Formats: sequence, structure tokens, C-alpha cells
Amino acid sequence: MVRHTTSRLAFTLIELLVVIAIIAVLVGLLSSAVMKALEVGIRVRVTTEIRQMDAACVAFKTRFGDFPPSWIRLRRDGNYNLNVDMIGNPVDIRDFMSYRILNQFWPRLKFPVNWNGDQNAPAGSVWELEGDQCLVYFLGGIPYQQGSVIGCLGFSTDPTNPARAGTERIPSFYEFHSARLRTLVGTPSGSFLNYLDPYEERPYVYFSSWNRTPGYSDATRQGATFRTDCQRLGVWPYALTQSVGMNSGRIWHRPITFQIISAGKDGRFGPGTNLSSANPAYWTYQGASIYAERFPDSADDLSNFHDLLMGIPTN
Repeated sequence: MVRHTTSRLAFTLIELLVVIAIIAVLVGLLSSAVMKALEVGIRVRVTTEIRQMDAACVAFKTRFGDFPPSWIRLRRDGNYNLNVDMIGNPVDIRDFMSYRILNQFWPRLKFPVNWNGDQNAPAGSVWELEGDQCLVYFLGGIPYQQGSVIGCLGFSTDPTNPARAGTERIPSFYEFHSARLRTLVGTPSGSFLNYLDPYEERPYVYFSSWNRTPGYSDATRQGATFRTDCQRLGVWPYALTQSVGMNSGRIWHRPITFQIISAGKDGRFGPGTNLSSANPAYWTYQGASIYAERFPDSADDLSNFHDLLMGIPTN
């Protein structure tokens, strides 16, 4: 009896389809793992940068006696309105506070000062910096632009003029990556910079408590009108709770220092504690998930007062 043997020269169509399906599944699993690893990596970078900027703000205070403000009005000619009313309240609280801050940082200051480094700035130039710009300005110094390259020059060692060109510089307190610095074209403060987080969609926002309670947006309010120091971006700082009783008021997170916040992966900031609202929300460590459920944009935000994503509670 003669036996015939045959050799297989190729896979069947079904076998090929099975192999392709298995490879597709493996690639999908691998891609998911890679994307998750990349996401974790970016999140770690954001957290690290926030900690570094936090330390830079402390270094700034060591040098200048206070943390950077999160709102300031810079007048080239120094023509600040320092008048007070009949009971001693400033007529223009923002002019009054701005001059006070500048005089604290540079007690020998003499005007005019080209705060943005532009020697040709008109004599009456006025720049109003919000929190995201103040973070870069006070930690980085005078802005500059050469072609497509933008950066920070630090401040002059000349105690009468921190923007004076051609002098020795106080080094920047934080080294900002040039590729993530942005100017705000078309705004009154267009020559000043803010700094995108590593997700490269939105800038870091910054709120100073002005080194006292009640602090934050209470510091420069005019009468009963509250205004966030990041008004242009529509972001407010975070309060822990609303206290009651004889000494009622807001209990802020980091009540006598500052808050630094990233919008996270989705590029959308949570609202914070919006004092312009009739019923502002208060974020707590334990109630983080509830807050994020009400305001989903806040869920993946990162900050210097919470070690995790803002939507993840801790005890």
C-alpha cells in the first residue's frame, strides 16, 4: 500500500484572518498601554513644573520680600492715583495696590520705566497683567522677542529701574521653555507672556493671596464687586469652605500664599470658587469627586494644593 504525503505551502484564508486579528488586538493593547504611559508622563511633567514654580515663587519672596502678585497695573510714567477718600480708602484700589507692590519690590524706583523692555513705548503706556502673565513676568523678568524666539531677561540690578537695558541682571527665578511661552496679541498687555503647560493647550494660571486673609480676589475688589485675577481666562481660585458665625468668610486653599493651576489634559479649567456667582462652589479634598461631577472640566486639573487630579478625593 502506497501512502501519499502532501506538504502545506501556505496558510488558509481563515488562518490568515485569525493571525491578523490577533496582531490587531496586540497592537491595540500595546497602543493603549503606550498612550497611558505617555499621559502619565505628561502629568508627571505638569506636577513637577508646578512644584518648581512653587519653589521659584518662594525664592522670589526671599529676594523681594513678598510673593509675586497675580494682578498688577504697570504705568510707564508712574502716574498712579494714590488719593484716598474722606474715610481713608483708596480712590483707585488697583492703582494704590500696584504702586505699593512696586515700591516694596523696588523702594528706590524712579520713573519712567519701560516695563515691557520696549524703549519706544509711549510715555503714557499702561499695562495690566493678570495672573497667568504675572507668573511669567515676576519669575522670568523683562520679556524679549528676537524673530520667532521669545524669552525672559530677568530684572536689572539697577535698583531705580528694573527694566534698564545694558546692565547686569538678576537671573530668572524659573527657566521657562521658550517654545511654550506665548504673547497675547491684540490685548493691552500683548507684549507680556504667559506659559503653556506641557499639554500645550492652556497656560498655567496663578493666584496670589496677597500674603494675607481674606486674600485672593478680595484684595483688589472695588466696593462689593469681586473680580478674579484671571478674568480673561474666566478662572477663579479655589476656596475650601464658607465659614459661618461672627468671623464668617471664605477659607481659601493656601490662604496666605498662592495657587498655581493647570487645565489638565482636556484643556479646560474648572470654575474654582466663582465669587461673581450667587452660589459659589467650594472644593474640598474629600468632596473632589462630587465637585468634578458638578463641574467636569475640573476633574483632570492639577494644582499646587492637591497632589492628585482635582477630581480624585483624598482624606
